[in-house]
Amino acid sequence: MILLRKRVISARTAACICFMLLFFSMAAYLTYYSRVEFLKNLPAVDTVMPKPAGMTSNGRMAYLVPADSVRTDKLNKKYVLTARYKYDILGERYLATRIDIWVLEESDGMALIDGLILEEPVLTYENVNISAGESVAIIT
Repeated sequence: MILLRKRVISARTAACICFMLLFFSMAAYLTYYSRVEFLKNLPAVDTVMPKPAGMTSNGRMAYLVPADSVRTDKLNKKYVLTARYKYDILGERYLATRIDIWVLEESDGMALIDGLILEEPVLTYENVNISAGESVAIIT
């Protein structure tokens, strides 16, 4: 029997408490260091904030983005990748998220697009190897 704060507990309970303390301290240690390694290896991306350009005929906001940031998939659908903020067990990070858009007009290296709902940073064309769902680090 072990005396703990004027209570007597069994050896089995004391062993269980010690095991839980060891387990949770190891889990915290491994979570912290795996998060650091994970965040070190993220690809760095350049982003640009879309500029509001007025309302479209259907009542949605149109945005100006660099024409290079508009991508086309195999089915000829236009989309942009945005950096969406996410907080989870790995910490604070950004995910490259695909947003399908419509290009209303394109000139002078800028594209007028419809389809963005939130003003999120749009990945530029220099980040060609990034695909939707990847974790990215934003260059500030």
